[in-house]
Amino acid sequence: MRRVARLFLDGKTIKSGSPELQYIHEHILARTYGWTLSEIRAMDYYDFQVHLELCSMSELAERKWDITVATGKSPK
Repeated sequence: MRRVARLFLDGKTIKSGSPELQYIHEHILARTYGWTLSEIRAMDYYDFQVHLELCSMSELAERKWDITVATGKSPK
């Protein structure tokens, strides 16, 4: 799990369907929304994917903003 989590956090590609990747995705939704694992696992696949994408886009926007504030330059 640690190896896959490190790869994910470093922006590396992880094999789709990896059980470790599912845990990481569940963690992102739980952290972002405060949902329980039971609530997340009860979602249909489409809703799960949509919320995961929204969380990813929001995180990226926040990181870009942090870089802009810290450096005074917009990241490319």
